[in-house]
Amino acid sequence: MVENTIQLNAEDSVLSLNTGENNWCEVKLQSGNQSYQLGAEDKTKIIERLQEGLCKNDLESIGELDGVSVAWVLSLAEKHTSIYVGISGDTRHFFLQNEAGDTFAKLNLTPDTCKNWLKLLS
Repeated sequence: MVENTIQLNAEDSVLSLNTGENNWCEVKLQSGNQSYQLGAEDKTKIIERLQEGLCKNDLESIGELDGVSVAWVLSLAEKHTSIYVGISGDTRHFFLQNEAGDTFAKLNLTPDTCKNWLKLLS
């Protein structure tokens, strides 16, 4: 089996997309000393949804997290992590919530980080 890994860096965190057979992609987060298995989904779906979260400015708000209006980006199967994006100034914030709706990580993405992620995801 050939495995393909994309590593997306943000501050002290790395979001890893590990694709195996049948385009099934496992997503992991390494944040400081913590490691999280976020779940899995079809790689194409993950990439499309992350790209939208990285570049679209007119996403439909579903509420607020940490005082930032957020839109849903992606929900993963298995571990059922959901990812939401909010924009504050020129920074995009990716909020990660577990299946109980608890936010356990927040990735702050500068415009340069967003460009880098988009390049790696294309």
